[in-house]
Amino acid sequence: MRECIKKTDAALSAFVKEHKNIIRNGVANLALLILAYGGLLRRSFVADTVGHMMMEKIDGLYRMEEGRYLSGLCDFLLAQMGRRTTDHTGVTVFLGFLLMAATTCFIQEMFRSHMNIQGALEEAAYVALTSLVFINVLAVELIMYGEMAHYFGAAFFFAAWGAYLFANKRHVTAIICIAASSMFYQTGIFFFAILASAYIFLENKQKITKTTIIRQAAALLIMAGVGFFNILSTRVCAMLFESFEASRSLRGSIMDNLPTVAWHIYHMFRNSFLLPPLWLPLMFSAAMIIIFIWRMIKEKNYHAIMYYLLLQLLLFVLIYPLSLIGSYANPPHRMVFTFYIVQASAGLIAFVHAKIAPRKILCFVFMLYLFIQIFFVQIIVTQHFVSNGLDKLYANMVYAEIVAYEAESGITVTKLSVGRDRVNKKAYDEVSYASNNINERVMGRLNWSLVEMVSGRRFERLLMDKDFQAEHFGDKDWDYINLSEQLIIEGDTAYWVIF
Repeated sequence: MRECIKKTDAALSAFVKEHKNIIRNGVANLALLILAYGGLLRRSFVADTVGHMMMEKIDGLYRMEEGRYLSGLCDFLLAQMGRRTTDHTGVTVFLGFLLMAATTCFIQEMFRSHMNIQGALEEAAYVALTSLVFINVLAVELIMYGEMAHYFGAAFFFAAWGAYLFANKRHVTAIICIAASSMFYQTGIFFFAILASAYIFLENKQKITKTTIIRQAAALLIMAGVGFFNILSTRVCAMLFESFEASRSLRGSIMDNLPTVAWHIYHMFRNSFLLPPLWLPLMFSAAMIIIFIWRMIKEKNYHAIMYYLLLQLLLFVLIYPLSLIGSYANPPHRMVFTFYIVQASAGLIAFVHAKIAPRKILCFVFMLYLFIQIFFVQIIVTQHFVSNGLDKLYANMVYAEIVAYEAESGITVTKLSVGRDRVNKKAYDEVSYASNNINERVMGRLNWSLVEMVSGRRFERLLMDKDFQAEHFGDKDWDYINLSEQLIIEGDTAYWVIF
């Protein structure tokens, strides 16, 4: 027994010694994720969370119809055990943290051989820069979907693993990983392509050669092939199974979508929609690009500059592929947080080519940039709970009126008819940091589910007749809740107009 313990201890010691950098950085990655998003370990919700809570039956089919077969399978298996991810968002968020920390480890190990890192300061800066991939004001949307955080994490874990395998020329296993990634969340295939493209640039010493072209083409073909088969599979399933409805579509016009994409890119560089320091993302990207181009001009390596500019163009196309050819002209932030992978790759390339003094400066720039992201992510997370609190408060106020009416009249309210005033805001006035699905209010989107969530009761769901609303509520447009004007209960039906 003692001999067995000694052998186990020796094996563990050897493993830790061999992989100490990975273990140390993995712990650092996890600590940074918890520092930034730790508040979301508390139970919280977005509109989709509330909708999933109130689904009478969770069978995973709705995820499979979107081509997310592994996410759907996990939901199905949990349902067989009487569990829902919406009931345990603290657990799913923490699993998401673990997977994202491991994903960042893959990225760090993938690029490490090209970085020539010297000393603790440069190592800390490297961790900070690569952590930017998941710690930014756009990626917060991934974590706010608490019931999906572990699925998002799994998608990017397999994507980064696939990129790592691709970097080591293990293409078959890389394809398997990318396919698995797409079956959790399709953005993973673009995540892979961005990492692979940046790696190819460094691997080939910023030279366009036959090898470069073949490797780049292979990465893009893997991305396109896996994406195509994912969409095709949903079409085949829709033909084979009557209950299956494929929801993925790439119908769109590049020329129609291009103005919206340009507007989106402008705001990405301006402040990523949520950063108060205006033009900070632009200044970071510009500084990284200038450092590399200046070094290449000094070396008279103009071909490298051309390759670099082509790479930047490709990476931006890979941020917005579905926006250019599909129906996501103005995509949710969780689909384009890869903007920060592009920024991180620009930082890696600048770091590789910087001289000793500029490298030291870049170390502090990387850490400061991450600190700014963490600071504003924490504010966004705090305001998320403000929005959640108002959603629950207003829904409870409506339900309290229903209960009071039932107690007084003896009539049970079984129907909830909902209408809206002229202008429904996406976020509450009390919430300063809101954009797209980040900190949007649930009230106004899933009104029946919200009342059912706080009350524990089910109501028959009715859309308010326009003539009825005009007669009883007029054409008012409220900026605040006022149930004396916004709620009428008659018989077994409550009529509620959302401000």
